[in-house]
Amino acid sequence: MSNGYFTPDPGKEESMNCDVCGDNMEVQRNVMGPRGFASAMAGHKVLHDIFACPHREEGWHLQAYKVMEEAKETASTELEKMLRKEAMELVKTRVATKKVSKYF
Repeated sequence: MSNGYFTPDPGKEESMNCDVCGDNMEVQRNVMGPRGFASAMAGHKVLHDIFACPHREEGWHLQAYKVMEEAKETASTELEKMLRKEAMELVKTRVATKKVSKYF
């Protein structure tokens, strides 16, 4: 899961939907630069497109992403079901129920 941000090769994808909320993602074409943190630290630049969900900075989206990640990581089947249900409700209502930090 990517929290609504993808960097495919130029022209590889015509359009993309967010893997968190399902909405159509905004696109920037033919961007020259790093594709991620490691590439940026190494000074590596490559031509790519950037797809970003317009909601990825909103509290409900961040929370839904983190809850989905927790569902994926848990060893418990019952907890996974509960977490997936909570994530679906966050996406449906688009209202955060708890403030979460942006990245961790």
